[in-house]
Amino acid sequence: MKYKKWSLEEKLKILSTSEELGIVEACRKYEVSTGTFYSWKKKYDTQGEAGLKVTYNTRSKELRQSEEENRILRKLLSNKEIELEVQRELLKKKVWDVRSKKDLVDTFFNTYKISKTSIINMVGMVDSSYYRRPSFGRKGNKPSEFTYHYKNGLVTQDSVMESVKTILSHPFIDCGYRLLTSYLTRDGYVINHKKLYRIMKEANLLKLENRIDRSGSGRKFVKFRKVKTTKPFDCLEMDIKMVWIPSAGKNAYLLSVIDVHTRRILIDLFAFSIKQAQVITLLSDLFMNYQYPTNVVIRSDNGSQFIAKNVREYLGIIGVAQEFTHIATPEENAHIEAYHGILKKEVFQRFEYRTFGEIEKILKEYVLFYDSERLHGLLGRITPMEKWNADKHLILMNKLTA
Repeated sequence: MKYKKWSLEEKLKILSTSEELGIVEACRKYEVSTGTFYSWKKKYDTQGEAGLKVTYNTRSKELRQSEEENRILRKLLSNKEIELEVQRELLKKKVWDVRSKKDLVDTFFNTYKISKTSIINMVGMVDSSYYRRPSFGRKGNKPSEFTYHYKNGLVTQDSVMESVKTILSHPFIDCGYRLLTSYLTRDGYVINHKKLYRIMKEANLLKLENRIDRSGSGRKFVKFRKVKTTKPFDCLEMDIKMVWIPSAGKNAYLLSVIDVHTRRILIDLFAFSIKQAQVITLLSDLFMNYQYPTNVVIRSDNGSQFIAKNVREYLGIIGVAQEFTHIATPEENAHIEAYHGILKKEVFQRFEYRTFGEIEKILKEYVLFYDSERLHGLLGRITPMEKWNADKHLILMNKLTA
């Protein structure tokens, strides 16, 4: 339907015709929309013929444009004045918290009745900070009640706790929730350390009376001299630890040799006396078992057994470079010192023994556990034996290319 300007006489004629033919037929005859017809009728009923007269805006286009520009200018000047007043209020305090800024926005909004978004920007807030309403509840999602297991599907929290207690019941395992997460993952659980921490905290397993205190508060840390290795037998460390034997009333000695690359205990010797001849025999058995690998460096402290001329000559004959740590710097022999520290915490402080044979049996069992079952954090939560099996081919490759 084309747009048409209707005169007063035409509108009155259409209204009178609708009384004779009906509204629909009258609109169809004169090609007028029913919406336009009802608009005319409403104006005619309320204002008479004056409501049907066409009124035109007598103001010029330039005048209307000028008035709009003045309106916008007044609004800008008003906003600028409000912004200056906001800045003066902000200068009255050095520090404004979110709650105080919200109150300032509400005050200016109630006073000037302008856009609240504009005031929020003037104050220096973002919309999300202003409109956020605290929930006053516990943050985050609701803790899940089930944990997925690859074999058993979804299991309850009690099942997880039984698995944790089973792992902690091992005579040589004493670790925190992070390492326990790796043990549970190996058992088939899909669980992260945060969830395990919550579960163990609820079960009061984070502070067991028979757990070893490893807080280490008050310690003075040193910067360890790192040993860079690319394969097993790049660097070995050896050291001797004294072990008190109550029934004998004297100390026995434990000589251990560790591979720095894999953290595997390659060989050890436990006896009441360790002399240079026994050190040579121990090292001879070690290198013979691995067909005398090349480019090996062995590090030790300045114990009399290690600095002995016969020991140094033997290592020189088989092509093993020997390094000695500086006086009073155990950090230069850090890996074997750490292993002996672990022995103290996880064996000597946890097990009661009296005879040499009792502790010797425990030590043999622990070395097997340490190499094959104990997860090592710096190796990526794998055992030393798994690291050894992954890299042991590099020893033979290096020997073939030498």
